[in-house]
Amino acid sequence: MNATKPTLEGDESKETWFVVVLYDDTATRQRAMEVCDLLARRFWSEVELKFHWWRTDFLEDAGMAATAADNSRNADFVVVCVVPDGDISPEVKRWFDAWTTQREGREGALIDLIAATGTSSLAAHHKKLFLREAAHRAGMDYLTSFPPVINRSLPDSCESATQRATQMTSVLDGILHHSPPPRIELRP
Repeated sequence: MNATKPTLEGDESKETWFVVVLYDDTATRQRAMEVCDLLARRFWSEVELKFHWWRTDFLEDAGMAATAADNSRNADFVVVCVVPDGDISPEVKRWFDAWTTQREGREGALIDLIAATGTSSLAAHHKKLFLREAAHRAGMDYLTSFPPVINRSLPDSCESATQRATQMTSVLDGILHHSPPPRIELRP
C-alpha cells in the first residue's frame, strides 16, 4: 500500500494503510467506527492503520475540503458511511471531484456502507451509483464491506498493477481454454 515504517523500537517494520472515513452524523459515525474496529482487529498484527475522519459538513469549508481531498488522494481505503436518503450535497460532490481523478494510478478501495443499511430507496440507489462512479474515476475497487482477508499489499504503481494483470493464473487459463457447452435450440 503506501509505505512501511518502523513500529516500536526493535519491532519489524509494518506497512501503513491510510483510511479516510466520510460520515454524516453521530449514527453514521458509529456505524463507520464499528467497521473500522473490525478492520483494525483483522489486520492490526500485519499493518499500521492511520485513520482520517471527515464529517460531510466539514467539506463546506474550502480549507478542510482540500485537506480531506489530499487525504483521500493518497488513501488505501475510503470508507463512506452516510445516511441513505436525501441528496449528496454539492460540496461533497466537489470534494469527490477534487481527488478522484488525481490518484495517479494508485490502487485502493472505496467502501460504501450504504448497502449495509438495507435501505432500497431511490435516493440510496442514486448515492450508490454516485459512489460506484467515483470509485471508477479514482481507479479504486468499489466494495460494500471490508474484505475478510487481504493477502498482499496493493501495488503503488501502474507498472506493478499491469504486471499483475498480465499474469496467467490457472483459473484464468481454465476460463480462456474451456469450450462452452453446445447450444441447444428449442423449437416449438
